[in-house]
Amino acid sequence: MFYIRLLCTVLFFFTNITLVSAQGYEVSPLRALPILHEGRVKPFDTFARAELLNVSGRASLSDLDAMQWLCELLFLPARSFERSVMRIHNPDVVDMLKLEWRKKHLYSLIEVAKGLSENVQLLETIESMDKERRSLEQQQSYDLYVKTLRLYHLGSSFSFLEPQFRISSSRLRKLLDFENAENMTYLQLVTSRAAMMKLMGTLDGKKVEAFDPDELELFHLVHAMTRLERDGQNSFLRILPPQWKESEGEWLSPWGAMLSGGGSPQSAQYMKKWEALSASYQHDEQKWNEAIQHIHSRAPSFRLELETLLNRLDLFSKSLIFYGVAFLLLMISWMTFPQIFYRVSMILFSLGALSHIAGLVTRIVILKRPPVSSLYESILFVAFIIVVFGFILEVIRKNGLGLLIGTLSGTILLFISRGYADEGDTMGMLVAVLNTNFWLATHVVTITIGYGTSLVAGIMGHVYLVQRLFFSSQQKKLKELIRNMVGVTGVALFFTLFGTILGGIWADQSWGRFWGWDPKENGALLIVLWLLWLLHGRITKRLHDLGFACGMVLTNIIVALAWFGVNLLNVGLHSYGFTNHIALNLALFCGVELFFATTCYAILCRRRFTNNLQSVIGK
Repeated sequence: MFYIRLLCTVLFFFTNITLVSAQGYEVSPLRALPILHEGRVKPFDTFARAELLNVSGRASLSDLDAMQWLCELLFLPARSFERSVMRIHNPDVVDMLKLEWRKKHLYSLIEVAKGLSENVQLLETIESMDKERRSLEQQQSYDLYVKTLRLYHLGSSFSFLEPQFRISSSRLRKLLDFENAENMTYLQLVTSRAAMMKLMGTLDGKKVEAFDPDELELFHLVHAMTRLERDGQNSFLRILPPQWKESEGEWLSPWGAMLSGGGSPQSAQYMKKWEALSASYQHDEQKWNEAIQHIHSRAPSFRLELETLLNRLDLFSKSLIFYGVAFLLLMISWMTFPQIFYRVSMILFSLGALSHIAGLVTRIVILKRPPVSSLYESILFVAFIIVVFGFILEVIRKNGLGLLIGTLSGTILLFISRGYADEGDTMGMLVAVLNTNFWLATHVVTITIGYGTSLVAGIMGHVYLVQRLFFSSQQKKLKELIRNMVGVTGVALFFTLFGTILGGIWADQSWGRFWGWDPKENGALLIVLWLLWLLHGRITKRLHDLGFACGMVLTNIIVALAWFGVNLLNVGLHSYGFTNHIALNLALFCGVELFFATTCYAILCRRRFTNNLQSVIGK
């Protein structure tokens, strides 16, 4: 642990460049502050990224990063509500809101809220409908409505600190013991709430029309405070830990702490520092920079700082770049200057692998569990397994095959993972069925390694077919590739079979049955049966080299269906992996793989038939 802390300290020193908001205000000290969000204590930086991704589909804006945007939203909501951050892709939804179509698809909260306010009845109708019966336009309209409310509530987290009240009556100010007549906050007024209610009690039974000017101002003042208290229902920004013990009690939002009397003494002291930030954000940069340096009320959590660092470094994006450039250089090395480009490609591939493993290890340290609990994490882990196999194969063979497998797979899978990363926080809480580190480290890791090794064998099948199409004279290399393919297939069968058995034991402990023909269980079994059939055909010599290689290409389809396809069914106990937006991409992938395998098989069979025919005629 000491060496991990030392490494993170060094990395943080070289990467923690101070970022400022559009006003020039420093925001870096806020990034590692704790907040309870979606059942997990996470750093403010992760929360900001998730919220901005939710509304705009991006982790940063053109002139602000997520943390800067969140500061503006919290402390200067009037300006933030006019900023175009809400992304709307569907032109029908834009027409419904009576907005103009924009190329960047970005609109402000004020624009969206105005459009939604003119469609209240439609939204009420959509809300009363079952989700399955809603059209795409209806669902997107309702989702936009939910995002608008959430954005407004976030912007109202500190509304009790906004100077929005004015008392013109000198008599009323005297009765309530207020010296200031205007620019008063709810927090200032609430100290005299008891006196206000006592005065309101004297008005019982009296009609509003009969109020004198002082009584009428008191009436409107109390009702304005009551309306503002609706913001107290907002609990999104839970930044106040219970007695500073993350595992006990209830975390409070600013409004929640204020309405409950300030929370604990530590929470009240912490809240005053947020008040200083709110007061200084709009007017005084120097006071802001002074206040933000003292925002920490306790020693920052190591894991929160580590997660903030991981957000800043974006290691998986760097790995994607390294893998992609390494793949391109490998292609160039086959055309010119082979030694130079091959070596540079290998160096970049190694850097990508180091960045990849650093990201996975960091997630393990932060979450205290294996990084295989979600579809996003499984993609990262499968990519890493393939990269490791490719690296080992390249170190042993030194013929470019392992480098090709590692760089190509790493590039494709990490690119796919970005689509899932853009959905928000990728370190969310585990569903109950997965919240067991032992089974995560055995069944899920094992079956995921099986996915990875199966894909390695499938890629080798592609390489074999391409080499046989264009370099059929290199029989020695083709035979060696087939032997490697058979070996990797045996490894894939071991891990998928062993992982499936472990999954059955886990299911027996969790659900009281070893096997229930659940879609995910069927998918795992399908991979096992397919690999068994291929190996059996190879051993019995029913499948020759060409048939075995085509079968391995089709293995990619089997793995894709078992890994992604079953999530489209929305049935079964494995409900933690459901998704509904990949059907087209999955169908295209399966279609391309099937076309490639059948086309290569047909061409090579025709070529073999032609060669045999010419051989017979020649004799």
